[in-house]
Amino acid sequence: MQLIPKPKDSFASFLDADGTKEPNVPFQWFYQHFGHSKPDMDDLVTVYSDLLKQATKVGEGRSEHAHSSPPGAAVPHNFLLTQRWMVVLPRRRAAVNKEAGANAIGMMGVVAVATQSEIDGWIRLGSAAALTELGVPK
Repeated sequence: MQLIPKPKDSFASFLDADGTKEPNVPFQWFYQHFGHSKPDMDDLVTVYSDLLKQATKVGEGRSEHAHSSPPGAAVPHNFLLTQRWMVVLPRRRAAVNKEAGANAIGMMGVVAVATQSEIDGWIRLGSAAALTELGVPK
């Protein structure tokens, strides 16, 4: 688990403003906007379960290690939660050619890199193409 401040600009930023249009991202993601309500623990578990079912439906059998997953297992996925929304993103792999990897916030378009080699890998692959490879394409 990583706890980080919510970035100002990400694919999910539209969930923080009323009436803003969802961006066109090249991979599957599922979200629930809470608006101004304050969901309790049971509500959060229900929403997560529903989003995970949707993610599993589109991602089942598509991850690089799907052949070794037990029957009925949820797909590999990322999970993000703020006070206003929850996002679940099905994943196919952790990295592209061991060059470009992304954690949950990276899948939202805010990629953390530590070395020039990682920067070069992301530039070479292109961020949209890399994120599509990591996630489940639309």
